[in-house]
Amino acid sequence: ALFFFIGPTVCMYIPRCMAGVILLHLGVDLIQESLIDAFHDFERLEYFGICFVAIVISIYGIEEGLLAGVITALSVFIAQSVHVQNPINGHSSAEMLRSSKWNRSAEAKAILDDTSIGCSRILLIQLQGHLFFGNLSKLTESICTIIREHESKHGKVWILILDFSLVLGIDGSVAMGMSKIKDMIHGDYDVSLCVYVTGEKRNKSFPCAYKLADDLVGQDSNLYDETMGRTLDDNKSYHSLDQSTLHRMDEAIDILLHERMFLTADQICHSLNEALKFAEDTLIARSNRNLCDDLISQIKLPIRKINDPVTIQKEVSILEKMLNNLLLEEYYSYALPLISNLEREVYKENDVIWEAGSTSDSAKFVVRGVLVGIQDEERGISEEIESGQIIGEAALVQNSNRTSAVKCLSEVAVLYSLSRKSYQRLLQQSPKIAMCIQIIAIRNLSFRARHVSHNIFFREGRNLSI
Repeated sequence: ALFFFIGPTVCMYIPRCMAGVILLHLGVDLIQESLIDAFHDFERLEYFGICFVAIVISIYGIEEGLLAGVITALSVFIAQSVHVQNPINGHSSAEMLRSSKWNRSAEAKAILDDTSIGCSRILLIQLQGHLFFGNLSKLTESICTIIREHESKHGKVWILILDFSLVLGIDGSVAMGMSKIKDMIHGDYDVSLCVYVTGEKRNKSFPCAYKLADDLVGQDSNLYDETMGRTLDDNKSYHSLDQSTLHRMDEAIDILLHERMFLTADQICHSLNEALKFAEDTLIARSNRNLCDDLISQIKLPIRKINDPVTIQKEVSILEKMLNNLLLEEYYSYALPLISNLEREVYKENDVIWEAGSTSDSAKFVVRGVLVGIQDEERGISEEIESGQIIGEAALVQNSNRTSAVKCLSEVAVLYSLSRKSYQRLLQQSPKIAMCIQIIAIRNLSFRARHVSHNIFFREGRNLSI
């Protein structure tokens, strides 16, 4: 405003070198923002239009560039309208695409495998590309068609997962239209629960300026976000999901069991795998709430009395249930003998369990707490390891080096470790007990290998064992 009143005469007193440096920095920032950063944010046709406008401005000037921008925008719109990219990348029943939570109890697995109340009631639709008003009608029609086809083959859809992981951008018209699509899904097709996947791990936001999350799940959209912090109470530690997620799950179960009415239990997850786990957990809890308690393991383990004998006794009972979930039924009797060969280890936050490439000297059962397996720290490739899982079993059986670094992520973690020395002794003296570790390793690797075939659809996750 000051320069507006003073006029350009003040420029005579500004050193030319300073003005040149300012213009240079402005030019670099504009190029960075409009050409370099925009490369991954726009379709190729739109990006070439941006480059064309930049060239026209550089050669002819700003007025000619504005005219070129108008012509380019109209041309791109006509081209997109003539050849609209299919907004649907693919769809699948959850029967074919399961979550990574494979170590469930036999009863829970039976529910998920049941054709009438199991994963066949979960429908997954993955969106892609740029969603704008030109393909909004096609998006709506495609979702309706997919739901009708699923109903004709598998029956009524109870849970619908809409995956936005491959969506590059959403314009305002589609963002506001998603609310109508949601109402249509619940109203016309009587879908009880919708789970939305953003694909953004940091802020769990959709790729648009419009606050789409508020329209999709209401004011409680931050409820699930709080669970990602995994903060632990001073007096207790939960085996898996915490209370905020349980509240959402209870609402979802009520909806599945009764009329939808005015309840809103729709969920937002940052990854497809998290959405599948939430949907599977909800189905299991719907059929058997007793399994729900075991499923989400609301077993309170005091942190302050970490070495109390009562606490250790409870951990052993949890560990026995874990082994029963990991083993085949004919090996259940070997769970307690295997536990007697394990050593208890306690880790604190940021403690290193082992480094990538180190020699494998043990396999560890995670009884409480959360770990993180880091495959490539520079690229941010990592995987959370919740309690109820085993790590290092494949390297122990194959006598190979570690493929990932593992650190403690929670305030405290309790692991039960089988050393290589104990494993070798079991091979000689009690081969049936040692075979339990081999069976767990085979089942774990088989499960991960099955996920490789889904990797193109998932566009996420890892394939190596930890």
